[in-house]
Amino acid sequence: MDFILIDASHADDAVLNDSRRAIEMLRDGHGVILWDDYDQWFEGTTRAVELLYRTEPAFREMKNIRGTSLVYLRR
Repeated sequence: MDFILIDASHADDAVLNDSRRAIEMLRDGHGVILWDDYDQWFEGTTRAVELLYRTEPAFREMKNIRGTSLVYLRR
């Protein structure tokens, strides 16, 4: 995969699982992952994205698109 959109369940564990699987699915480890619903209304998504950023090196380059509920990782 070159581009993966994560926008399904907003539960912490589902976002964590989807995110970790997405990293594995990138073609040759390169591509873009985009998360939706990173905001105050979707606490599970926000907690999961922040946990990945803090604890897993593969996600350290995540960036929020200012003014949106989108976070992306380009590898």
